[in-house]
Amino acid sequence: MVGEVFDVTRASSSYVPRAVDATFDFELAGKLLLGVQAEDGPPIAAAQAETLSAYGSGLYGAFLTNHDQPRVMEQLTRPTRARVAASLLLTNPGLPFVFYGEELGLTGGKPDERIRSPMPWDGSAAAAGFTTGTPWEALEDGWETANVATEAADPDSLLSDYRELIRIRRDHPALTSGTHLPLLASEPAVYAFLAVGRDEVVAVVINLADEAVTEYELSLAGGVCKLGPVSVIDGDGDGGLEPVPPVPDPSGGFEGWRPVTSLPPYSTLVLGFEPVSP
Repeated sequence: MVGEVFDVTRASSSYVPRAVDATFDFELAGKLLLGVQAEDGPPIAAAQAETLSAYGSGLYGAFLTNHDQPRVMEQLTRPTRARVAASLLLTNPGLPFVFYGEELGLTGGKPDERIRSPMPWDGSAAAAGFTTGTPWEALEDGWETANVATEAADPDSLLSDYRELIRIRRDHPALTSGTHLPLLASEPAVYAFLAVGRDEVVAVVINLADEAVTEYELSLAGGVCKLGPVSVIDGDGDGGLEPVPPVPDPSGGFEGWRPVTSLPPYSTLVLGFEPVSP
């Protein structure tokens, strides 16, 4: 059972697991969107760390918005920002929930009925494939292109991004059950972390800015296992060149890591390290 506790993280986490199996974390959701809007990674990292500390081994529902809040695209306004918000949701820890239509970039704000408009399945004029009858609410603007059929056929659509992120999450258990190690980024617009699993280590590097980031360095104080060769799981590398691995120090940490020379605007880079035998 997932509880809807509309409160700060410390309060909502107190119900887990005594009263419910998990709670939706509203404070984290709000800070994810604020961080995307401000193109500011450190507050996102701080919120994620606080959430993990509060819940401990307990479960929490990660999400961006729900049926009572203005939709993601309504708040972020730009598809590029919606993409990095999706990356934050679907690569970070937690049990992710997607409010229907979020993966299409549907808009909708108050009153609540406009947040809950019909799901557009295709571009047909009657009701976008939602019903053969008359829907209780009019379709939201933009349904002609923001519908499942159109976006499913477009490999560059927001829906395709969501599907790829879900595939990555499914195929790399370190993202869901591994140890989350935040990386300190010299550039505030960069949010990055390592997910250390039993058989793999995954690095995620997200550029929240509307311009490329080239002068950045990633650091880790210590505690990571040995890292083997690194390769791109998904995202933009350096024109097909292999990413550069970090050089660990005796503590298991590293400094000055720059896996690729440039992080494109609003981009997500997911890297995988081959396991190293002890």
